Amino acid sequence: MMSRICLASALALMLNLPILAAAPATGVSAPPARLLAPFIDDSTFAIVRLDAAHLDLPASANALWDVAIADPNRRALARQETAPTVDKLARWRQDFIEAGGRELFILISVSPGRGRPAPLLVATGSKSDLEPLKHLLQQDAFGFGHYFGSDWQSQILGGVVVVGLSSSMERLQMPPATQAASAAAGRMGELAEAFGALEDLPAQIILNPSHDLRRVAEAVETWVVKGVPTQTFTRGVRWFGLGMSLAPSIRIRAIADCPDVVAAAAARDGYRQVLLDPQGDVRKVLPKIDALMDSLTPSLQGSRLVLDLRDTQARELLAQLLPGPVEFAHKQAMLRYAMSGLHQIYAATAMYRAEHKDATPPSLQALVDERVLLPEMMIGPLSGKPYVYFPISITENADFSLTICAYDDPAPAHLDVTAVVYMDGHCSAVPVNDAFWQAVAKSRELAAKAASQPAGGTLESR
Repeated sequence: MMSRICLASALALMLNLPILAAAPATGVSAPPARLLAPFIDDSTFAIVRLDAAHLDLPASANALWDVAIADPNRRALARQETAPTVDKLARWRQDFIEAGGRELFILISVSPGRGRPAPLLVATGSKSDLEPLKHLLQQDAFGFGHYFGSDWQSQILGGVVVVGLSSSMERLQMPPATQAASAAAGRMGELAEAFGALEDLPAQIILNPSHDLRRVAEAVETWVVKGVPTQTFTRGVRWFGLGMSLAPSIRIRAIADCPDVVAAAAARDGYRQVLLDPQGDVRKVLPKIDALMDSLTPSLQGSRLVLDLRDTQARELLAQLLPGPVEFAHKQAMLRYAMSGLHQIYAATAMYRAEHKDATPPSLQALVDERVLLPEMMIGPLSGKPYVYFPISITENADFSLTICAYDDPAPAHLDVTAVVYMDGHCSAVPVNDAFWQAVAKSRELAAKAASQPAGGTLESR
């Protein structure tokens, strides 16, 4: 599996994203491989292609939620949580198209100089004036400045708009003959084949490591799984392509192009062994992999392995792939909401004390009655129950960085992580372990002590 090749290469050399570019809009799009040739060298191992003109982002997001989340209430919540991001991307896509853009190509390279990936985008379109595209990219809607830091810039170079690191700009301005020498003509031919084989699917990724990167992968990892040498894929697969469409219908198309029929048959056998490995990562992600083996086994078409899943089969695969990551993302979102709510509770206690000569608010309801907290803010999103609040005096002699002011109760939902705000005002996602419950017990003791004082209030307990 070519993805393992890239991961092994990345571990050895460290990922580096060169640049972001918008290709010339000339009325007729140039063939993608020829268009990308000036930007590809031996360190480039993956290319993502996005057809902005045919990517319906809202419909695609809805399709993902329909497949990934069975419960209608949680599905509606997921749509609500992601709507701002989806809307922002949809608006940017529309602006991009209006500026003359059509396709985005993201080139990913490995090199020893940088520790994280960065995209190289090449955009095709229907306008010859590149200034609108440059202006759009310069607005930094995607957060390039945050990603690259201060060392990023945008320029029009050789008929494309380029956004990236200054060092990448210097490389791009090398004489054409030097750049051409770094990109083998054979790889350009393979990329042209891959783009054609993936047809018109709007989202595509092609893995096509250079010979040197394949050798690195073989050195890093000799065996993919027991009985399947890495060379089955590093030398037996010329390129791997994956295309996907989510709307109006779901389709997944994957192709592994091999030197000959023998290599293709060996790659398919190795691929099946990887899928069925009882100790492998695939089974961890797809615990019901055995039921999907028929639909996940590619057909042997000459020297190519082809897997083309449509509608029902594609949905079955995504239904197993997506719930885990979606559930994780949902939990992370709920933790963020919980910490946001706890931050507001802490701010409300500070306002209450300011109005009551440093007196401690006896309960969350007292904050609502004082109109410094909305009633709905008393409910923790993780538990669906009221936040647990400890009315601890600010004159208490304790380490407030370890003393809990309030938390979202993990007990009802059997959570392993919950949100906490401490008496010094900082919020944190905290593992639910013995140390957490010890902190809860200590904070409850301090609250009980405050409640026993003449100026104390009542205690809300778990």
